Amino acid sequence: MTHLLALRTLLARLVVGSSLILSWAATAAESEVKTDQNSRAEIGVHFRKVVPPGGGAAYTEFAQGMNYLEGGRWLPSQDLIEITPEGGASAVRGPHQSFFSANINQAGSIEQVTSSGRRLRSHPAGLFLYSPKSGKSLQIAGIKDSIGTLLPPNQIVYENCFDGVAADLRLTYTKAAFESDVILKESIADLVAGEPDFAGDSTVRLEVWTEFLEPGSPRIVRRVLQEEKDAQQREAMLEPDLTDDILDFGDLLFIPGQAFATSGTPPRESNTPAAIDLSPEGQIKSLSVARRWFEADGGRRFLIESVLSSDLRNLQASLPAAKRGQARSARSRREMAAALAPSRSGA
Repeated sequence: MTHLLALRTLLARLVVGSSLILSWAATAAESEVKTDQNSRAEIGVHFRKVVPPGGGAAYTEFAQGMNYLEGGRWLPSQDLIEITPEGGASAVRGPHQSFFSANINQAGSIEQVTSSGRRLRSHPAGLFLYSPKSGKSLQIAGIKDSIGTLLPPNQIVYENCFDGVAADLRLTYTKAAFESDVILKESIADLVAGEPDFAGDSTVRLEVWTEFLEPGSPRIVRRVLQEEKDAQQREAMLEPDLTDDILDFGDLLFIPGQAFATSGTPPRESNTPAAIDLSPEGQIKSLSVARRWFEADGGRRFLIESVLSSDLRNLQASLPAAKRGQARSARSRREMAAALAPSRSGA
């Protein structure tokens, strides 16, 4: 089995803004659901009472996004992505919706619509190295054409969509959350060691950039993940601490990501929905992925997600080395953002 390295980015939990729903189930397996709306719409959690068939103790089930409203009727949500007639894909059977372009290499190829109607259009912008000592960034992989493949029922993968490093982009939709995994199939260790601006720098970070076209303005809660305690080191660094931005768009919350080896991930059975683990226990054996909301010149907005390259050393040890491509210049983040060509338009 090939052991890959996954960077779990764009991990978003949907804060469902619909009313509290009370669903009475006649049986646990098959039910005629009756709904009743509670006036406390701000709670955003659904529950239902389940009576096991043949008797037994009834229980109440609580869940995020259990139901969604369609045509004035409350329907059970589904962890489901479906191919559209236009060739893309959509996930619309839940309180939040997701839309995917057939080709990832297009502006706004990923769109999220929250339960309140808020739209967030985005697309991946590439992989980068960043030195918090010098403040310099270097793009090691851009985005190239890749047609998405549906992994039923609720995942899409864009294979080898990065130009410069072999890596896939896997997107997962559930009724309560959405996540994006960058799956590295090559090690970047030699790329870091071969770049004069980054060689020997233990603080170098691998970054995933995502550009947002219609994001709105999130409320940002910034926390410190790793603090540089050495006074001399702090003085010599442009950005001494590794910080993480938790982004709150009201009914969409971006929570911390993870980095982990796929060797410990059990294979998923066909047509069994992929789960998104939002519990703290699910992050015990993973590395934290920090995120930064970056507003560049010209009004362009990027979500930058990063992990220390040195922390990835053991996780990527079994991967083949990525080959160094054409020479590129390291520059500041603002200069890098300005130099990035906008993704081509399309649907």
